[in-house]
Amino acid sequence: MKQKGFTLIELLVVIAIIGLLSSLAVVSLNDARNKAKDAQIKSDLSQFRTYMTLTYETGDFTAVTYGATQATNELSKVTPPLTHPVAANSYQIWGDTSSWAAFGPLMADSANVFCVDSSGRAVTIIIANQPSATKFTCL
Repeated sequence: MKQKGFTLIELLVVIAIIGLLSSLAVVSLNDARNKAKDAQIKSDLSQFRTYMTLTYETGDFTAVTYGATQATNELSKVTPPLTHPVAANSYQIWGDTSSWAAFGPLMADSANVFCVDSSGRAVTIIIANQPSATKFTCL
């Protein structure tokens, strides 16, 4: 008489295959999460660029508060508040009376930042080229 059922080897092979497929799904999911966070960063900074364009339509940025602390710089005036998906105070803005640049670090590619500036530019740049207290463009 033949017995019906699976052998131990067959069960182990199936479990190994399921484990392999689930680990691939988790890796893909983490990558998708980082890309979604990058999309939020780009959206936040594009919204900020629109805010700056409307608020300072004359091109005089004398009243803008610059700096690396998001709680006190111009970014804090945007409603609803812009919050980096991972770290607080990650968005920075630098400028002078005639130009400004704001940026935030990306998640999927940690060597880059997304940058927007008063000239209308919105680009991904390497961290070494990010704006600073003396450089107010996204080049």
